[in-house]
Amino acid sequence: MDDLDIPDGEPKFKVTDRRFWARKEQGERKNGERAPRKSDLPSYVEQLQLQMEAQREKLKERLQQLEDEKSSFRRRLNEENERRLQTEKHRLAEILLEVMDHLDAAINSVEETQDIKSLLEGVKLTRSDLLTRLGKLGVEKMNSSGQLFDPQRHEAVMTKHVEFEQDGLVIEEIRPGYVSGDVVVRPAQVVVGKSDNE
Repeated sequence: MDDLDIPDGEPKFKVTDRRFWARKEQGERKNGERAPRKSDLPSYVEQLQLQMEAQREKLKERLQQLEDEKSSFRRRLNEENERRLQTEKHRLAEILLEVMDHLDAAINSVEETQDIKSLLEGVKLTRSDLLTRLGKLGVEKMNSSGQLFDPQRHEAVMTKHVEFEQDGLVIEEIRPGYVSGDVVVRPAQVVVGKSDNE
């Protein structure tokens, strides 16, 4: 008989795969066999699990840090916006108070001299000063007369019968409007031309 020939019947030895993960995949678990413990894992898999846990913890910490930074940034932004709003309110109040001082001076002058003409001059100077100060803030008066009616910039208070060529144009300005750049601060109140031919 050749050494490589296997005799008929039972083999002399049996190979059993004792790796628990291999038995688990094959659905083999003997009665009373304990569940695998972490210490049973191969060292490489164990290292990967430890690295994964460490990365998960780092990720949690980073997410919490980002959330804290976002909250802090939002709080700082709100505080900065509030400071800017207060600063702008104070600037506006300063302008209005100076206008008030000019009006008080004009009133006092008239009360002392009984000169209505000086009151009128004082009011005109105060108005001119106020327009100059508004201009420094970027607020300017709109020129509406003769312009095509624009509901974004004009408020029509009435219409007036006109010739066809003036249809849809601002015929008269009742109250001036003001703009700051492209933003309408206050729309102009206007009379709009309307012809019978449509």
